[in-house]
Amino acid sequence: MKILLLGEYSGYYANLALGFKKLGHSVTFFNSGHASVKAEPGIPYPNYGQGIKGKLLSKILFRTDQKKFSDYDLVFVANLEFVKNPWSPWHWDHIRTTNKKVIYTVCGQRDAQVLRSIPQMRKSIFKDEAGIISVEHTCVMSRGDFRFCDQIVSESDGLITVAGGYDIPYQNTEKPRACIPLPIDTGHIPFHGIPSGPLQFLHGKQRRPFQKGTPEILRAFDLITPKPILHHVGGLPLTEYLKLMQSIHVVVDQCKSYGCGMNGLFALAMGKMVMSGNAPEHYQTLNIPASPIINLPFNIDLIKQAILELMCREDHQQISESGRQYVEDHHEAKKVAQAYLDFASSL
Repeated sequence: MKILLLGEYSGYYANLALGFKKLGHSVTFFNSGHASVKAEPGIPYPNYGQGIKGKLLSKILFRTDQKKFSDYDLVFVANLEFVKNPWSPWHWDHIRTTNKKVIYTVCGQRDAQVLRSIPQMRKSIFKDEAGIISVEHTCVMSRGDFRFCDQIVSESDGLITVAGGYDIPYQNTEKPRACIPLPIDTGHIPFHGIPSGPLQFLHGKQRRPFQKGTPEILRAFDLITPKPILHHVGGLPLTEYLKLMQSIHVVVDQCKSYGCGMNGLFALAMGKMVMSGNAPEHYQTLNIPASPIINLPFNIDLIKQAILELMCREDHQQISESGRQYVEDHHEAKKVAQAYLDFASSL
């Protein structure tokens, strides 16, 4: 089977591509250069330039590139990147009409329905502790992006959501839909476990810190005496970030989400303890058991309490091993890829 992947989300499609290949399928993978773990970084999108000139050139020159995006059995579109790609609106019709099936995967906040649903969501990266919605959410997508996103949803053959927080906004849609866990190719991620020595925590810096709850997380650490060892780093390629994880005991992912993303799953696969969102809505929607992730509520005092409780626990090695096993049982790329194919065959 010929499969085309368009876009990326922190190594999501790179790992999904490896799963498809292990099942014996041919995969072509276009993205804008997101890092991945010992996986193909993807083919760069055609670059026709910016502005009106770029759009005109793309409309003319894309004809020479059409064969790269045609005649696939399955096409998967990652909303996070594809919706904002300059040439995407101009060539969506070609992608939709020259391939057998096109499936839209909801894997980030750059989605019209996800953004519309913020007021009804119990948790959102755009809400503060009091539930007040930040104006930042209005800058994520333009009106044109909203229209284009709605068009993709309407004209695709089906939807795949990757987490409870992305599935809830689509629960009333009539479009065929499946919620399938994010994929991790554990064959490329060695188990490192828990190193000796005092606990060391890692929290990644974000371009928009409020989205992960970074100010609240850092404040919680500041309130603990003596202060735990916390590495707060950012701007690293994913491969370098994962290399840094090897000497870390605990990865503090985020506190404003229903569940963890790719970075948290990479950490679990490496045998690290992970603190992140772990709400019932997340794993119940995915129809998988609760994970060994330590749940982080969006509250400074409760975050502090969770950190102190983890520091006092004596089962760190057991948490480490259960995390790896959990990823192998529920997120292994080959299993996830098969679930994608099963959903596609039902359409």
